[in-house]
Amino acid sequence: MTQEEKLKREKEIRLGQLCEEWMDKVGKAFFQSEKKDILDSLEKAMPNELPSVQARYKEVQNLMTRIANIINDKNRATRKVHEDNRRE
Repeated sequence: MTQEEKLKREKEIRLGQLCEEWMDKVGKAFFQSEKKDILDSLEKAMPNELPSVQARYKEVQNLMTRIANIINDKNRATRKVHEDNRRE
């Protein structure tokens, strides 16, 4: 494994750890609040306001997906580091 690959994996691990910390400290409550707000907005929205509510929902979903992908990348990088350490 090259030094560049090691640095990339270390970066993925650090970023994933930060995302996990954020999810534990802020993210879960944030997403719960957003979901509640979106459902409230959906219930009260006039037909012409529905596209903006839907857009907000999609953005929240995209953020959740992105964070989950970063955490998955961290887990994958961690496994590879452990595998490489066993080989050495």
